[in-house]
Amino acid sequence: MTATKKTAKQTGTKPAPAKQAKATKTKPAPAKPAAKKQAKTTRKKPATTKAKQAKTTRKKPVTTKAKQAKTTRKKPATTTAKQAKPTSKTPAKPAAKKQANKEPASKTTAAKQAATKKPANTGARADKPAALARRTTPPAEWLVGPLAPLRELAEAVANLGVRAVDDDESQDAGQALRERYAEHWTLGVLWSPALWDACQARARPLRLWATGPVQRGAHDREFTPSFYLDPADPGRLWYTPDPALPAALFVPLPATRAAIEQALKEFGPHTPPLDLAEAKTVRAFMGEAGFLRVPNPYSGELEPPGPHELDRHFNFSPAVTPHAWGSAFLDDPLHDAGPLSAFQEVVALREIREQVADSVPRFTRRAWFSRALVAIEMHSEGRYVWEVTYRPSGFASGVVAELNKIVDPPFPADLPLNVAAALHGFLFLDAAWLEAAIAGETDLRQRGALVSAALAVVSDDIVEAARIARAALARHEVDQVAVANAALQYNWQFLLEELGSRAASAELRAQLITVLAEGIPPPQVDEHGEPADLYASIRDTEEEQDDA
Repeated sequence: MTATKKTAKQTGTKPAPAKQAKATKTKPAPAKPAAKKQAKTTRKKPATTKAKQAKTTRKKPVTTKAKQAKTTRKKPATTTAKQAKPTSKTPAKPAAKKQANKEPASKTTAAKQAATKKPANTGARADKPAALARRTTPPAEWLVGPLAPLRELAEAVANLGVRAVDDDESQDAGQALRERYAEHWTLGVLWSPALWDACQARARPLRLWATGPVQRGAHDREFTPSFYLDPADPGRLWYTPDPALPAALFVPLPATRAAIEQALKEFGPHTPPLDLAEAKTVRAFMGEAGFLRVPNPYSGELEPPGPHELDRHFNFSPAVTPHAWGSAFLDDPLHDAGPLSAFQEVVALREIREQVADSVPRFTRRAWFSRALVAIEMHSEGRYVWEVTYRPSGFASGVVAELNKIVDPPFPADLPLNVAAALHGFLFLDAAWLEAAIAGETDLRQRGALVSAALAVVSDDIVEAARIARAALARHEVDQVAVANAALQYNWQFLLEELGSRAASAELRAQLITVLAEGIPPPQVDEHGEPADLYASIRDTEEEQDDA
């Protein structure tokens, strides 16, 4: 394993251990954040779920005489106003049933097998339509009439590793693409009806024109850059670094050598490594584990996404690596790893989950094709935060703009399309969106929830965190509780001191003084690099939903 370990730790000194508090648990406030849609099954109708506010830290913050919420460990900070969890408005679409990953055999192949008296070779590996051997018409010979310029283009791009397919292969691949979106939602993407419909519409007129050089990745994964065409519009191609990506994210290209060369460089086998000095990083609230849902690949049922469930979900993803590494590694430790035995892989996957000591646990995956880094931070009580580091590009901005018409809030316009495929179906609420929501929120419980989410998103930026926290301290006591619990989790002692001098409640001030005297303990992780109390937090949240 060649990855360089991180040596830097989070800011702040390590104080003496102290008990940590939580904010009160209450029923979720009316849904405010933007709606997103999740995975569906073949038979069930979607049930709407609301993402509650991430429960606050384990440390012992302030409490008042108001009713306190039960916790799994220590008493939380409470106020006379109850605090709600941030709602996601995310309708939980039923999960997809597990599908066999087989492409249909071509009619020509079936006819040939039927004509012979020899039994079919059941042990032979089935070819993908895009890789079937030429059978009848030589490659590019079918490109006649209005399609004739594409025959010349095929010759011009041959030295790029791009190969025009024959007529049968072209039609078979087009049919396979349509059949992919004719049945049930597939695993690895949190589909929404709007995205699925857009994929069906995009796939309907397409047939394959050519394939590019195969890209190989970790875990023996192979990806085939593919160029599709609509016979009614032969001057435009539709590019995807692999047909498994949603068809709605195929990139339209002019049918020129320059455009094809750029496509292979932007998203494909010729994409350069990510330069962190030139990369852009965005952070956003992903939701709370107790209220998000991902499909179980074995039962098809929706389940809360703990670290294990997220690993299973992304194991089927066409957009990111199935493995994730902890914050102790700066880059993918398996990027240059050769073939591993089953035992070696198990050991390696456990070792790479190591976290920087006393930090918020973070698991990162590498996006295929764009080389972006997609990280999920696991904050106290199951709050998840995205941190995406990528190379900004306008190459697919038109595709992302079309996707943004069916998602709310929108993704950044320069976000790589494969990253958008990985994020779709989860929340993506950045700090600006959360601040605007806080400013317009009149429900105290919901506003406290939004403050907690916003502070989690900016927890890597002490200046922004202090600005948002101080604005909250000037408002209601429920906002102050959200700040107190965030300060306990992220070791922001200066905010606890400020709150202690401004709090109207004598009981609140007394608790803050006690916390400051005892010190703030760092986050605790288990042997898998995961928050020690995460699954207990998920169970508590589910019990609250049952009680409600």
